[in-house]
Amino acid sequence: MVTLFLQYLVGFLALAFGVLALKVGASARGFPDLQQRAWILTGLAFTLGGLDKVLVDSWAVAAFFSGKGTPVYDSYLVAATVGNHSRIVLKLSYGVILACFAAFRGVPARRFYALAFGVFALSLLAGGMLGWMEGRLEPGRHFPLIASSETVEMMVLLAALFVALLNSAVDRLLWASIAVYAVRQALNAIWWSAMTWFGTGSTWVPSSRWLMVQACVAYTIMLVLAVRCLQAARRGGRVPALLEPFVGREVPILG
Repeated sequence: MVTLFLQYLVGFLALAFGVLALKVGASARGFPDLQQRAWILTGLAFTLGGLDKVLVDSWAVAAFFSGKGTPVYDSYLVAATVGNHSRIVLKLSYGVILACFAAFRGVPARRFYALAFGVFALSLLAGGMLGWMEGRLEPGRHFPLIASSETVEMMVLLAALFVALLNSAVDRLLWASIAVYAVRQALNAIWWSAMTWFGTGSTWVPSSRWLMVQACVAYTIMLVLAVRCLQAARRGGRVPALLEPFVGREVPILG
């Protein structure tokens, strides 16, 4: 029951971060254009991902109280694979767009947001189709797939962070938030790899509860960073990019 509660909480924390990121973007009128757009882009990705997770976790609650062997429980095992794959493909798309962010400098803001939303919606659909094709959640099959996918996701996010460091496309607080999320995905890949042995009885398997605990900690840190940025935006100030304190200005090395 505690694990189920934590699982549900993770979805709401992810959704809260997404909504807060959108508020930061809407309030950051004193920020450079790219940095303001980066917050809104992040907000779109995490809001959609959070909604997806809350929906699937609501299904998990219904499955828990329905019990094994019921139609609700069996359908949840399919919904879980659909949700996991859809969110991973969504965040992969987010990382790719963020890495190519400077290329969108001349695109009007509304067109850029519409394009990003469309890509994210299609990513959720494509990931969901992959999950549907995989079918019912089987630990020995699903967990290695998720571990591999989240490793790729982490690498894409790290590449995006490196590019953002060079072109000052994001402020230091958003950069730190994405870095925390990337670390969380790295830990996830390790957890999922270890949990491949779940149910075999042949080796020690980490508790899924701790997977949820580290996710709650990561999202809490991200929320704190977003609140700090929102406070600066509402005061009419701005948060500098990571390299600005060393050179005293924006550092558009790329883009």
